[in-house]
Amino acid sequence: MSDYALDLDCKDLVADFARAKERAVKLGPAMDDMGQAAVASATKRFESKIGVDGKPWTPSLKNRGETMIRRGHLRDSLTHRFSDDGFVYGSQRVYSALLHFGGTVRPKNAKALAFTLNGKKIFAKSVTIPARPYVGFDAEDVADFTKILRRHIARSFGNGTRNSD
Repeated sequence: MSDYALDLDCKDLVADFARAKERAVKLGPAMDDMGQAAVASATKRFESKIGVDGKPWTPSLKNRGETMIRRGHLRDSLTHRFSDDGFVYGSQRVYSALLHFGGTVRPKNAKALAFTLNGKKIFAKSVTIPARPYVGFDAEDVADFTKILRRHIARSFGNGTRNSD
């Protein structure tokens, strides 16, 4: 498994949340927009092959180097849920955590894993999948969330429009 840490300055974002709560602003629409932005950001990581930690993903030995995109099911399964208190996003695919955090795959009911690599049949007692973090927030995401929240707060007091930043 691989560990990573991000040091983000979120003081402005946290202060904006507190101001909105004090003024009883309904944050559901802002949380929905932030969730959509988070999904869009994670989707772009599949194109750039750069993790949320800023590091390039280890290239795949399979799928002609198309790292994390075999058929696009994981990327296309990213979704979000929201409420006035926040949002969550990610994938319900059973393998999503393994691909995000990395780990070792071992056979459950056989002596070996069997798969094809570059046209050659491979049998292995285990396979280690490197971490390729795609879910999370970077500094650009936090800046986007701050803009979204400020736009919604301004609109709730009648001095903003949906498309202004």
